[in-house]
Amino acid sequence: MDLLPDGETAAGGVPGPTTTNAPSAGSGRQDDRRTGHSCSVTCAGRPLLRDLRTSRQNDPEQPADQRSLVSAAHSTGRRTARTNRDGRAVNVLRTDDPHAPTGLVRFYRTVTPAPAICCNGTVDPKLHSLATILDRADARLRSPDSSVRLWPTGFPLIDDVLGGGLRAGALNLLAGPQGQGKTTMALQMARNSVASGRAAVFFSFELDAEGLLQRLIAMESGLIGGIHAPGLTQVRSAFEGNDGKLGGLPERLSGTAGIEAIMRIQGYADRLVVHRSTTTATDIPTMSECIKEVIGETGQPPLIIVDYLQKVKFDDARLSDEESITKITEQLKDLAIDFEAPVMAVAAADKQGLEPGQRMRARHLRGGTALAYEPDVVLIMNTKSDVVARNHLLFDVNGLDKYREWTVITVEKNRQGHDAVELEFRKRFHQGRFETEGKIVAEQLVEERLFADK
Repeated sequence: MDLLPDGETAAGGVPGPTTTNAPSAGSGRQDDRRTGHSCSVTCAGRPLLRDLRTSRQNDPEQPADQRSLVSAAHSTGRRTARTNRDGRAVNVLRTDDPHAPTGLVRFYRTVTPAPAICCNGTVDPKLHSLATILDRADARLRSPDSSVRLWPTGFPLIDDVLGGGLRAGALNLLAGPQGQGKTTMALQMARNSVASGRAAVFFSFELDAEGLLQRLIAMESGLIGGIHAPGLTQVRSAFEGNDGKLGGLPERLSGTAGIEAIMRIQGYADRLVVHRSTTTATDIPTMSECIKEVIGETGQPPLIIVDYLQKVKFDDARLSDEESITKITEQLKDLAIDFEAPVMAVAAADKQGLEPGQRMRARHLRGGTALAYEPDVVLIMNTKSDVVARNHLLFDVNGLDKYREWTVITVEKNRQGHDAVELEFRKRFHQGRFETEGKIVAEQLVEERLFADK
């Protein structure tokens, strides 16, 4: 559907405001009596009858669900506009901007949505012409407060492989055997994203909000003070009040990097929201409502973390576990698309399909093939000592212990760029974090470890 301004002259001139009569039946012509602008609305080249009720930007009763309509016209004249994140016009003016593409006219209008009827019935609001999408992308790039399309993970190597970070509308899967640090990695990605100015919501089926906060304080302390900063054990003792000190957190963490860590967290605390999720109550509709609340509070779509996918509630006695997980995966993808935000879902391994010392792959995920095919990005975590070839250990008696300190992240699937990329990051689990500066794996990796621990 296109909204085309009428009355443009060949030279790009625009007539002044006029008072028009009601449209004739079937003409497709709609008149805006509040602004005097006249326009033709078409669908597939045919008139589209629609009640365009334009409202002023400063109207206090303007509905919250208003959106702007963008049109491209045949004229050589130019208009430019700025829009805020929800699409409302904040400035409409005519200009001779030399950077504006020749032959393209943009007209941004704030309207109240109304049912649109065409020759084929009601127009699907999710149906967009390529011209509309092109204009929307161009407007977003030109606007100083353009909508967010990328959420950085804060791990430079991962961001480089993913083309800058996690993308709006993408379902990302983070998987690995038990004890690999999947929750730690997901939380650190959320922390890094909100620290850069984005928002995030963490649906936690594993830890309560206070447990996640303890990890965040230990993580921030490590990022500030290095490996000798307070660890998770010390922070937990301060929270539980059994560290032999008196007072609140500032007194119990005084003299350490924990104080600065708390101050840093306060800087982004409003943009990182934790939802204590349960398998008996937290389903996809519940998540959707929570995400709407986060968007209302932060003014931007959040990075959506689900820890973890197989625990999301889905009640249908007719479906097997594998079919239920398939449905959940599909609905998480829909969440990403509907909210134009990335979803990072943590996934568990199928214990029956993964033997000790065996390298985990997407086929080992608990829940069937949908976990391999539905996501846009699949990241698989393995301890390096489990997947490194034996020849790297023959002449290094300490090699096994050294490799246990590293996690290998395999980019097994990546619709945004390269896949089959092997990256490694050093574990700092005593501080609930990974070193953000990783490296590309140089050693040969195998599918199954060929040696046994002594």
